[in-house]
Amino acid sequence: MNASSKRIASVDAMRGLAVAAMLLVNNPGDWGHVYAPLEHAAWNGWTPTDLVFPFFLFIVGVSLSLAMGARIEAGDGASLRATVVQRGLRIVALGLVLHALAWWLMDKPALRIPGVLQRIGLCFALAGLIAIQWRAAGQRVWLAALLAGYGALLLWGGPLDKAGNIASRVDAWLLGPHGYEWDPVTGLGHDPEGLVATLGALATTLLGWRCGEALRAGALRQLAAVGLIAAATGFALDAIGLMPINKNLWTPSFVLWTGGLAALVLLAGHVLIDGSARPRCSAASASTRSRPTPGPGSAPCSSKASAGCARSTRTASAGWAPGSGRMRSRWASRWLSWACGGSSCASSTGAAGTGRSERVAPAQYRPMSPDTFAIRMPPDIRSVRVGEHPVVVIDDFLAHPQALVEAACQARFERCPGADERKGYPGLRAPVPAAYSESLTELLDPLIRLNFGVPEELPLRKSPCAFSVTTVAPEDLGPLQRVPHFDASTPHFMAVMLYLCDERHGGTAFYRHKASGLQQITADQRERYGDLIYAEMERHPAPPRYFSDSDDCFELLGMLPARFNRLVAYRGSLLHSAIVNPALGLSSDPRQGRLTITTFYDF
Repeated sequence: MNASSKRIASVDAMRGLAVAAMLLVNNPGDWGHVYAPLEHAAWNGWTPTDLVFPFFLFIVGVSLSLAMGARIEAGDGASLRATVVQRGLRIVALGLVLHALAWWLMDKPALRIPGVLQRIGLCFALAGLIAIQWRAAGQRVWLAALLAGYGALLLWGGPLDKAGNIASRVDAWLLGPHGYEWDPVTGLGHDPEGLVATLGALATTLLGWRCGEALRAGALRQLAAVGLIAAATGFALDAIGLMPINKNLWTPSFVLWTGGLAALVLLAGHVLIDGSARPRCSAASASTRSRPTPGPGSAPCSSKASAGCARSTRTASAGWAPGSGRMRSRWASRWLSWACGGSSCASSTGAAGTGRSERVAPAQYRPMSPDTFAIRMPPDIRSVRVGEHPVVVIDDFLAHPQALVEAACQARFERCPGADERKGYPGLRAPVPAAYSESLTELLDPLIRLNFGVPEELPLRKSPCAFSVTTVAPEDLGPLQRVPHFDASTPHFMAVMLYLCDERHGGTAFYRHKASGLQQITADQRERYGDLIYAEMERHPAPPRYFSDSDDCFELLGMLPARFNRLVAYRGSLLHSAIVNPALGLSSDPRQGRLTITTFYDF
């Protein structure tokens, strides 16, 4: 769904293995001499071959999460609905075309309507629509309802033998001779990809989506727990005789057993192939919702959904050349020791917005090559504290900041995703020259690691820099644009803001949510926080204004005023809000409006 998202090697590997296994089990050589593991179980039970299709549908769900999660969180769900349905229908149509060719060329007695591709297409479309429409809690309800409802239907519908089970009876009634097996005398039949059993297959795909969300959030323990609990539950249901593991019927026990195994295989592949690095190909967080949690995709967001990830290049060499992006941890420490005058920037403290911050002034520096978007050397780095968390501030950041203002005047600004739904960043955005982005990353990679405790072994992933101009009038703001938000709930997601406007345009304020006591929204807190904030918004809708002070729900902890050519860096999981002065007219002219450059990093 998002061609620019960086691919996750472990997901690609698992998908490729599933496809390769499909080819193997469908073409084992001599059908008269097939190895037992390459055959399906006769009815109840399972073989390795019975894992192939559910593993593929599971990875379909994971892939949907990685491709769509950020866009949904950025308020782009409406445009995704049509895409999901169209792609699902194409897969179904392809399956029907292939069956029609087989019917015609191989002289089949009737056109078979169900099939593997048809089931994949239906699960793709239905799982995608559920993920777009419902938040994480709603998705879990759907998953539980499918498992419990389908299981109850099977148990209520009579014996679970091949012809007598209710799924086969309904399929035979609906499809008649157009199923895989059909007896015109008795009117009984069976199709392993029948319509009723697709309820179980949809549950497998939704389970894959939820595991994909855990993977996006870096919640590997959660992924492991889901895998172990699901597999154990499926195995136990079969062992006690309540619900057999049966691929043909895609029973709930089969969903849980195979889905749990698939989750554990995904986790193992992620650790072995990706090195357990969090796959933040998108700057949005893990949960998908129809009502986005005030975080990713709310207030100033949307291009926070990364359009691509640039991994920093690491090498075994012991040096670092400016512009190369190659740096080992000891060189990063030496560079920052020079830049901070022999002191650690992270050790300086102060109160945000009070002016009581300790400046860390460089003692000496080596000038960089002249460049239009060069960073002024030495950088004036200081670290202030907002509540319990540090914020890095660098004043007079660029040597020639006016050059970026002129570049903004020539840039093509567009509305952000979600604007029609009054979600996301309340204004316009445009791409920033690549030279600025490269200079910024060269400085900030080691600085962020040192000041925010990011482990050196975690690779850097950066979203494109974007010019941002606030243009939406207060009365046109959506409910989520009127309250503080967070950008992502992963532990090392960083937001970086360069002000190209003066103090009249406000600044950035940080908050604590009173009911929960949270200043930072982590992956294990986001669902609880989302439920609380939505309940508060329903009881006491926020007035149509840009948030700027404390109220009944949020406590203002501190504010960093805007200042021309000031750069600030902070954790994206902190609750914050842009302070906007509508009295200035909210001009779209970069020379007059609230012009900033926004960049997001994840490690």
